[in-house]
Parts: sequence; structure tokens; C-alpha cells
Amino acid sequence: MPFLCKRGDLAVYWGIAQRILASRKFQLVVISAIFGVVFLAPEQGISIGICLHRKIFGISCPGCGITRSIIAVAHGHFLAALRLHLGGPLVFLYFALLLLDRIMLIFFTRPLFGNVHRWSVSAVLLSITIGGWALGLGLRLFGVS
Repeated sequence: MPFLCKRGDLAVYWGIAQRILASRKFQLVVISAIFGVVFLAPEQGISIGICLHRKIFGISCPGCGITRSIIAVAHGHFLAALRLHLGGPLVFLYFALLLLDRIMLIFFTRPLFGNVHRWSVSAVLLSITIGGWALGLGLRLFGVS
């Protein structure tokens, strides 16, 4: 079965996709859409109730509760957000700062943070998520909530 496009065409399409994803305006639209969904979500959060990690091991995974925690922060319920996931408020703060950074970059051509490497930010977010989960799990094991 022949391909719909030639190999060179695929490289062109890939280059276009990379330019779109790297576009500051596209990033601003995506981050704004995320904030729109978070602020418009119901206060009790969104729960799909399926966590394979919890079903297998009997404890929540590092990501359990983080979406509800971020939604709770957006609605001003900071203590509830901390009870749901300790890393949720920090992830919300990260996305708020990222939104400000994109706005600064587009309108003033100066980033808020300078050139921060994407992998280091991803590592920090992953550390916050896993660290918040581990701390919350430890607090629950010792009866502190």
C-alpha cells in the first residue's frame, strides 16, 4: 500500500508542526485554555474514579488528586487543595507564572524568567508531584491529615 505523502513531504509537515508548537501565541492559547477549563470546572473537581495503581497496590498513585487540587486552588479553597494533593497548589502556581511569562514574551518581548531549560522545569514539576504524593502518603500513614 503506497504512502499518501512522500518522505520529503513528511519532513516539511513535521517542520510546520514544530513551528506551530514553538509559537508563543499557540502556547498562550493552550495555557489560557487550560486555565479556562480549571476555572470553569465544578468545585468538587473532576473524578474519573479509575486508578490502576490504586486497584493493584491499594494506595493512590503520585497523580491522584492533583487535578482536583488544582481546581480547588482556582476556586480559592487552599486547604482543601492541600488535603487533595500537596503538590497541586505549586503546579497551579507554575502554570500561572508560565501564563504570565508567555504574556510578557508576546507583548513586551521579554520573558519573565529568561531562558529556563524545559527539561529542568519538567524535572521540578515531576519532583513536586512525586514529593507531594510521598509526603501526603507519609502523613496519612502516621494519622496526620
